[in-house]
Amino acid sequence: MMKLFFVACLVAVCSANPPAPKVAESFCGGGEIEFHQSEKTDIGKFDICRDQVKQMEVQAAMYQDPDMFFGSLLRYDSMTSHMAYYLRGNGKDEPRCAPEMRNVTSTLPPFFDWLQFATYEGQEKVREMSYDHWGLTIADIRLELFVSPGNPNVPVYYNRKEAEDFVHYSFMSFNATAPDPKVFDIPSQCKGP
Repeated sequence: MMKLFFVACLVAVCSANPPAPKVAESFCGGGEIEFHQSEKTDIGKFDICRDQVKQMEVQAAMYQDPDMFFGSLLRYDSMTSHMAYYLRGNGKDEPRCAPEMRNVTSTLPPFFDWLQFATYEGQEKVREMSYDHWGLTIADIRLELFVSPGNPNVPVYYNRKEAEDFVHYSFMSFNATAPDPKVFDIPSQCKGP
């Protein structure tokens, strides 16, 4: 009888924490974004697509402030150099492109691989719903992920906090499959005349 009690207690302790999230590194997602810097807050919509196998990422953030638009395309698919294209908006004009070549052979950093080192920080209520909260602090960067209980591989909220700024992503959609390659086409503004 004592062995059965011990096994029951061990099972209860081991099952107290949910399984760690294993969020796909190739995905498309979108939703709401909040960007806090100093005493300024910008709110808007975001879209992000990543193909970790092909080493490409595209992001766009359209804020309520008409002068705030940011987009980026990272292409790490070349063996000799990487290209980064940054688009910035300034109101009614078409966003300007700032291409940047990087002569490095590193890989595209994974987006969610930090979760393998994260700690389960319990359930937390956000907007009247309970979510499993995972967090990790590396130097002065704090990363957090909130997932629905029973659905740990789909992000609901993702936070990145640094000393000078804080970004909060609220995912409204998340598709854990490799995106259509066309989303990684070089923007027309970056192709030149």
